Formats: sequence, C-alpha cells, structure tokens
Amino acid sequence: MLKQGLLVLFICFFFIGCTEKIDPNPEGLGLQYYPLQVGDYWIYHVTETSYQNQFAHQASDSVNYFVRERVDTVFKDLTNEDTYKIIRSRRNSTAEEWSSDSVYVVNKSASDVSVTQNNLRVVKFIFPVKEGKKWNANIYNTQSGVNNTSEQKFYSFANQNVAFLLNGLTYPNTVKVEQFSNDNAIEKQEAFEIYAYGVGRVYKQIIDFNYCSDPDRQNGCEVGKQFIVTGIKRTEKLQEHGSIK
Repeated sequence: MLKQGLLVLFICFFFIGCTEKIDPNPEGLGLQYYPLQVGDYWIYHVTETSYQNQFAHQASDSVNYFVRERVDTVFKDLTNEDTYKIIRSRRNSTAEEWSSDSVYVVNKSASDVSVTQNNLRVVKFIFPVKEGKKWNANIYNTQSGVNNTSEQKFYSFANQNVAFLLNGLTYPNTVKVEQFSNDNAIEKQEAFEIYAYGVGRVYKQIIDFNYCSDPDRQNGCEVGKQFIVTGIKRTEKLQEHGSIK
C-alpha cells in the first residue's frame, strides 16, 4: 500500500514538473541590454568625418548633428511577435526642433532582436548574451547568400560585462557587438556597437578607409603606410535617454 502511494506521488510530481511553464529570466538572458518600451527614447551625437589623400590623424572635414530614436507604438505582426515602431528624428543643433528622418520596426523576443529598415531585416542582437557567441545577422534577407563570405554574415559578442566610459559617464556593464572587421594594407572596414545593460545602445562606430594601393597613380603615396585616399568615419555617442509617457 505504501509503495502504491509513493508511486502515485511520483507520477503527480512528474506531470506537474512537465507541465510547469518556465518563464525566461531577463537577468540570465541579458534582455535588458536591449530594453524596449513605448515612450523610450535615445538621443545620439553623430559625427561624420571624411578623409581624402591624408592620414587618419590629420585634420579632416567633419559634420555634427543629433539623432533621436523613439519607440512610438507596439503591435503584433503576422507571426504574433511584438513589433515596435521606432521614429528616427534629426536636428543639426540643440536649438532646432526635431524633424522626422525615417521609421523602422524592431521585433524583440526571448531569443533575438531583429531590425527591419528599408525592407531589410537584420538580426541585431541575440539572447542569451554570451562572450564570443556568433550569429547570422542576415538570415532573414537576401544578403545571406553566396556573394558574402561567412565572416561577413556573422555578428558576435565581445567584452561582456566590461565598463565603458562615454562623455564622462561610466556604464558599468556593457557588451560589444562586432558587426564587421577587415583591416589590411589597402583597406579598412570596421563596424561595431556598444550596449549598456538597462540602457541599450550607447555607442556605434563605422569606418571605411581606402588606403593608397598604387603609388604611380596616386601621386607617389607609399603603400602600406595607411595613407587614406578616400574614407569616412562615423560615430554615434549616446547623449541622453529616457521615457516620454
């Protein structure tokens, strides 16, 4: 009789355990590296620097302006995923009013964050966040094809839980998303973003340099010295974030 009772208890516990719904742990997954709530906004100071026949450390022409990204609404898409509409605005100085620049949407789930902009969907972030983890950012678009090398298709995490100093403010827990890196004697391309836990993206950098590769054609510049024939560097630094309810 005792054995039968224990067997019944075991079966009950087994089925309870199998049917119990396990909620994802935001702390463990790192969901707060990419917070999204209606009304949230982020303002970035953008600097675009152009280079032509010079070294990177020499004075260059730069353009500065501000970009605001604001979560306008959230709705369900055809697959019943939460989809956030983001309105991107721009102004050249803090004295100007914001003017609408563009709109894009973000899908966030417990496994990833994808951004659709100009009809191109890119997986910008995945969960759980883990040092060195890679993913195919272009899995939802046609760029994930034979024309791209495997390295070009994959983003990866680096520097997880590292403090990041920006504009005199230290973000104690950040992670770097490395999007692209190619550096050799004739060119350099680099793209990465820094995300702070509980804040979101705080920094973005894109570099595209074409170095001197033909001394006879380019006024005798020396190959291998990182002399930039044409190039651009773009940075976005978080200046302010908050919520407008």
